[in-house]
Amino acid sequence: MSTMSVEVFLTGTYQPSLSPSSTMEQGSLPVELSRRTSSLDSDKVTEQGRTWFSWASPAAKESFLAFCTMVLQYNNEDEDDQIAENARDAALALAQSAYANAPNKWSSPRVATDGGGGVRLTWRSGEKELRAVFPADARRTHYLFKEHGEEHSIIRNFTSATLSNEFEWLISKI
Repeated sequence: MSTMSVEVFLTGTYQPSLSPSSTMEQGSLPVELSRRTSSLDSDKVTEQGRTWFSWASPAAKESFLAFCTMVLQYNNEDEDDQIAENARDAALALAQSAYANAPNKWSSPRVATDGGGGVRLTWRSGEKELRAVFPADARRTHYLFKEHGEEHSIIRNFTSATLSNEFEWLISKI
């Protein structure tokens, strides 16, 4: 009879800290957010000789960082209306990629919950509204809701590229 040895690897899950690190100085939130989200891949240089991520204008950078801070601290503001971790993480990941795709079209959305742990990000421009919905239940798909006057549509299981393209629709005159 033969025996087989099995190695057990313990895996952990990423748990973002909602409080500043002990080494963070007052007023250095942008640096702190950049440090926390940095990875080896994000620091690499692309084939064109530039980094893959650009903060673009200082105003867009500040707007995006304010959005990240708002989402990360949302649960600290209201004990009754909370955002589930998986909904928060999905919203942040897609928003970060959409911002990276179209930094000059970024504006901070209104952040709200759906009352069941999901998160809604809403952008408005004139009569147009774009709403990204991330349910608390990871088995349900996230979707974009587009509205312009009486017309509306839904894009299920959208990507960050879709979201950044919809920013163009949102700010267009059409």
